[in-house]
Amino acid sequence: RHCDRSSFAFVWSLSIGIMSKEPVQIYADMLSQPCRALVWFCKLNDIPHKVNIVQIAKGENRTKEHRKRSPFRKVPSIEYDGFDLTESHTIVRYLNAKFNLKSQWYPENLEDRADVDEYLDWHHTATRNAKFIIFAKFIAPKMGLTLPPGFYEKAVKDVEAALNDLESIWLEETPYLAGDVPTFADLSCVCELSQLELTDYDFLKGRPKLEKWYNKMKEVPGYSDVSATLYKAIAAQKKATAKL
Repeated sequence: RHCDRSSFAFVWSLSIGIMSKEPVQIYADMLSQPCRALVWFCKLNDIPHKVNIVQIAKGENRTKEHRKRSPFRKVPSIEYDGFDLTESHTIVRYLNAKFNLKSQWYPENLEDRADVDEYLDWHHTATRNAKFIIFAKFIAPKMGLTLPPGFYEKAVKDVEAALNDLESIWLEETPYLAGDVPTFADLSCVCELSQLELTDYDFLKGRPKLEKWYNKMKEVPGYSDVSATLYKAIAAQKKATAKL
């Protein structure tokens, strides 16, 4: 599924430093937290890109065409210069190197970049647990699924631990997760937490540092744009709840 690195065209393009004029093709469901973070990163770094919508709810991630790009049927995935790639954090690292970016979002300084990567690795087993609350409170009811006893309670316990760590460790001494300016670590995190607005779970209560950070991140250019689909879903959910 990857490009043929032995091809003359590929070697020639590397030797003369030519970058494809075609945009990065991003395959994404904008209700997906990692998809929003990736598209946001591209916008902030002026990376030419085109978002191709893959609606998970309609099973579009399970088509034969999408599986050629993403064998694990995940989003986001990208295609650029004949090269396919999945996993949002890996994609960001690839694009940062491919486009030779020098920005605050994935810093060039080794130690600063390590701080960002440290959060991104932690994210998978901590903040990312918010998806289980979303599944229990938003997705499962729509699908008519019955969850195992204690599923929601465990999800809340895991997310509470992550939120407490965000408040008392990651934001203890700095206004952003990896230092004094926002980075991709913050983009990834806020996209995860904003998904919780689909539920009645108050994830900011009693966490003043997290709340201040959260509100600042929502003011970063591009947030409203990449979150439009999410907030449309939130509005529909509130309307439906009000009718009950």
